[in-house]
Amino acid sequence: MVSNKKSKNKIYIGETEFLPSRINQYVYPGPSQKTNQRLKQLFEGEIKKGNQVYLEVLIFEDFKFGDFLFSMDILNDKNVRCFLENYFLIHYKQNNKYELLNRY
Repeated sequence: MVSNKKSKNKIYIGETEFLPSRINQYVYPGPSQKTNQRLKQLFEGEIKKGNQVYLEVLIFEDFKFGDFLFSMDILNDKNVRCFLENYFLIHYKQNNKYELLNRY
């Protein structure tokens, strides 16, 4: 998330199985990693402007969606992570308080 007092906060929503590796991809993007290159450039630009860039991690208690039980224990399943990622993309796209950095 990029926190900016003068405009909407900017957020990028993503999923990963191993967070340290994903962070490393943002800091040192490869030549074919266009999204990571774009985000690195954006984050560095925001930091130069004096804005804060920070990471938030989803931690939740078990909950049911229909008959399906979501828990932290099943986040090793990419389909579950993608479901949650897409849910939050839809949620924040409808919420006019944030600027989404994700490209569709």
